[in-house]
Amino acid sequence: MEDLRIVIFGASGHIGHELFKIFSKSNTVLAPSRLDLDLRVFNDIGTYLRIAKPNLIINAASFSDIDLAENKILEVKKLNTDLPEYLAIEALNKKIGLVHFSSDQIFDGRGQRNPYNEEDMPNPLNVYGRSILRGESMIKNIFDNYLIFRSSRIYSLRKPCFISKLLSVLREHKDINVSSDQFGSPTWARSLAMMAYDAIMKSDILNNTTSEKLGVYHLSDEGEVSWFDFANAIIEIIGRKKSSYLKEKPIIRAIDSDLLLSPTKQPRYSALSTSKAEKILSVRPVFWRNQLESCLSEI
Repeated sequence: MEDLRIVIFGASGHIGHELFKIFSKSNTVLAPSRLDLDLRVFNDIGTYLRIAKPNLIINAASFSDIDLAENKILEVKKLNTDLPEYLAIEALNKKIGLVHFSSDQIFDGRGQRNPYNEEDMPNPLNVYGRSILRGESMIKNIFDNYLIFRSSRIYSLRKPCFISKLLSVLREHKDINVSSDQFGSPTWARSLAMMAYDAIMKSDILNNTTSEKLGVYHLSDEGEVSWFDFANAIIEIIGRKKSSYLKEKPIIRAIDSDLLLSPTKQPRYSALSTSKAEKILSVRPVFWRNQLESCLSEI
């Protein structure tokens, strides 16, 4: 395939950073920073896209601080709902595809015992989840040449994320509480970017045609785990591989999420099934523990 011109919005984030590294190996990738382009000013985005003339738009930008979102409703709506809508209109007018990243936070987890598939009914519990779900709906209502990738619990060694917050707390405290009743599919940002790259290349999004390969997909690392067990896995791996990183092994106490001081209600279960992506696009997820080992080896 000839060299593509791709615009990635949100390239400074966990997912966008990894996507930029992968796509720029064999394509022309434009990744405007926040100083280059304010994603809240849509007229400027339109001007940027007219000059860039991309073959594909990838939107990895979002207001992703779930707790802060509860008090920033208008700003959250602008980035998580209005921006995807605007990009879908631009993609439609330019006859190109749009790749957009969504979240497991669109589900409520109530009574759920098996990983969510793409057809399960969403019911977000918080402002962030509702804004993300509306963003998805806007894209779906505008045109068909899109890929929406829902993922779960994105982490990397870049800040902020669960790993950086955990290690920061452990430098000050050796005894912490972590939720043991919230289960999901923790996904390394690099793993997600690699799966997304494979899915994009194997789909028909670059052909600007209606196809069964387009639409919504769940992409996450394989398996499910609680925050408590995930935290213990981080400590165990770091202690084994980087014995000098933590001077002494901390005590991590399992606690019910209702007892944690948090302004945001989150699903107790939000693991995702990747069977659709595996079947249609031949995506091959890797077990979450293996990916965590790979990520932490880079500390």
